[in-house]
Amino acid sequence: MNVNLAKQGRSRDCIGKEGISIFYLLYEEPTPPLQPEDERSCSHDDSAMKMETKRDHDSSTTFVVSTLQAELEAQNRIEKLEKERRARDELAKEIEERKFEAQKRESMKTIKEVDEEREMLHEADAWREERVLMKLDDAKLFFENKCSQLKKLTT
Repeated sequence: MNVNLAKQGRSRDCIGKEGISIFYLLYEEPTPPLQPEDERSCSHDDSAMKMETKRDHDSSTTFVVSTLQAELEAQNRIEKLEKERRARDELAKEIEERKFEAQKRESMKTIKEVDEEREMLHEADAWREERVLMKLDDAKLFFENKCSQLKKLTT
């Protein structure tokens, strides 16, 4: 095959791994069918060589097609994996956002509870203060009453 490429003036740059020119295999123009007079002039060796060349060309084409199919399948798998990765990342992001919102709600609930407890403690302090003042007033009245009784007794 390399010899044919050299005769056609093609460089080795387009030669694939198997020593076959992918460009040649994909873009080779079909050979015109043999005319009856050409067939009579062809020898048995020429027709055998043409058959071998055609067989080589067919197997090379099959190889290229199977290689392209494998590359297409690999590309499809890569795209599928990328889609799955994006979906997984999006799901993870959504989960993180939900966790954040849940933590935020929990924090707000805790803050509300702390504020309510603070208000209850403030009211309890106010009641305690009022009770102490009432006891002081009671003690003051009791003391004034005792003082007045003492004055009455002494006079």
